[in-house]
Amino acid sequence: MIQKITSKTGLVFLFNDIPNERRNKLGIASGESILLTIYENDSYYFTTDINLIAYDAIIKTEDPTPLEIDFFELLRNEEKEN
Repeated sequence: MIQKITSKTGLVFLFNDIPNERRNKLGIASGESILLTIYENDSYYFTTDINLIAYDAIIKTEDPTPLEIDFFELLRNEEKEN
């Protein structure tokens, strides 16, 4: 399940929540993420190396819009092709 997460540092991620009983006690566990808060000239990237965002580092969790989900899937597919 993809979630939109805002951290205490102001970063906003699209984050694919993959349930993990042990890690989910500490935070939201995953391996797939896209940082949405980037500078104007930066490019978006899909990463598979964020394993946990701790609950105490999160200020807001939202359901992403359908367009944000499509964007996540687009970048995920581009990453698989490379």
